Amino acid sequence: MSQSLQNVAGVIFDMDGTIFDTERVWQEVFVRANDKFGVTFSEEFRQNTCGKNEATIRAELLACYPQLDAEGYRNFIIASVEEKLARGEVDVKKGFAELIGYLKENGYKTALATSSNRSRAERLFQMKGWAMSQLFDSCVFGDDEGVKSKPDPDMFVRSAKKMGLAEERCVVLEDSINGIKAAKNGGLLPVMVIDLIAPDVYCEENCFAICNDLGEVVDLLKKHTINI
Repeated sequence: MSQSLQNVAGVIFDMDGTIFDTERVWQEVFVRANDKFGVTFSEEFRQNTCGKNEATIRAELLACYPQLDAEGYRNFIIASVEEKLARGEVDVKKGFAELIGYLKENGYKTALATSSNRSRAERLFQMKGWAMSQLFDSCVFGDDEGVKSKPDPDMFVRSAKKMGLAEERCVVLEDSINGIKAAKNGGLLPVMVIDLIAPDVYCEENCFAICNDLGEVVDLLKKHTINI
């Protein structure tokens, strides 16, 4: 990409797979749901749902697989994930604390833009002893009124506006291809932080950078002269 980080003033975080190591939980439960409901959805199918909000996933299932009890299928997945999260079976992704500290110390604004609902996000941060209001200047959730699902850029555009920044002054940290597309579609600077989904050709051509962890994002920002 020809864009630069020189004038970046805000960093927008995805949550699942970017801040928290929850995608492995979703993946495990997805396999169990396939067995329970007698379907053979592939891992590629699961990855295609990553970054989308719950309402969109259910609507797509109902439209494309009318023979499936889509509501029961998703209810089972959600309940099973919630059970695992309640037991604390989730870690924070490498480099998050370091990155947040760096951003705060250097005057960046920060935002959370997650397709998860507000209550789940609040619970995850609380379990780790964090208040979202202390970490982020703004938050957008998948169950906010009228919010559109990734790959629509709505969630990220809202985040930029809440921070009072133009879209081109915001970096988006994402692990999903739908999230990368949403950032690109909205005129923000996408940076992929690899989790379970390997970067495809679209990501390689449209991401400002592809990092292995959030610690590498600190290194990325330090390499550029920032004019906040």
